[in-house]
Amino acid sequence: MREEGLSLGETMATFYYHLKRMENLDKYQEVKEEIKTIYHENKGRYGYRRITAELHNRGFHLNHKTIQRLMKQLGLICRVRAKKYRSYKGEVGKIAPNLLQRDFYAEKPNQKWGNRCYRIQSVRAKTVSVRPSGFTQQLSDQLYHFRTSCFKDGNQYVG
Repeated sequence: MREEGLSLGETMATFYYHLKRMENLDKYQEVKEEIKTIYHENKGRYGYRRITAELHNRGFHLNHKTIQRLMKQLGLICRVRAKKYRSYKGEVGKIAPNLLQRDFYAEKPNQKWGNRCYRIQSVRAKTVSVRPSGFTQQLSDQLYHFRTSCFKDGNQYVG
């Protein structure tokens, strides 16, 4: 009988404990509403650290662990956006004046020099800049023909 009384007493205590807890409103109800407001004002980009700082600014002084737990209960997760890669850095270096004006004809060697830069898309989708050494194709062809006409049998032809 004593065992039944103890178990009944414990059951009664548990019953009243739960009854009292049901009567009490949520201790953090006001804070939860404020967390939701801050979260939605910032389009879901604030995590628990920034929300904790904002709550401190608004007069709610709670531990960051409490804010983290409440956010987890509310199902609020910070959405981090991936940053886009931006390689543009403005005008870098100097732009040389266009002295040739696309007139690549040269009457003598070393009169006009040029350089081309090709951009090639590689297999791994990386852009590679390639600069061929020497002159532009037209200029190198002209110089080759000029040199072959100036040399005969390994000796320099003057004429």
